[in-house]
Amino acid sequence: MSRSYSNVFRKKLASMVVDGHASTIRTAEKYNVPIKTLENWITAYRKDPKYYNRCDNYNYRYVQAHKYDQLNKKELIHECKVRDSHIEYLISLLLANGIHYTEGKDGQDKILDV
Repeated sequence: MSRSYSNVFRKKLASMVVDGHASTIRTAEKYNVPIKTLENWITAYRKDPKYYNRCDNYNYRYVQAHKYDQLNKKELIHECKVRDSHIEYLISLLLANGIHYTEGKDGQDKILDV
């Protein structure tokens, strides 16, 4: 399943490389984004810097807990993948706003505002 990134995050990274002259490779590594994906964002940003100003069309459905009782194993796995993708999207929003997220060694996630 592919990762989802907010337009705010895409614009920030593309701007860092194009306007801020940051290294494409280092930026991709720092924010854990595939290099080819970042290059595509940079290309779109160079063509039109306002490209990522549009709203995200991310449709997140609220699912009530009792729905899970009716799902089989395959459906539960799919639902977990969807949730993981949503979490990655939210993490990209945090990173775009300068809030760094890390997984703690003790299993506790930590948000570091930098």
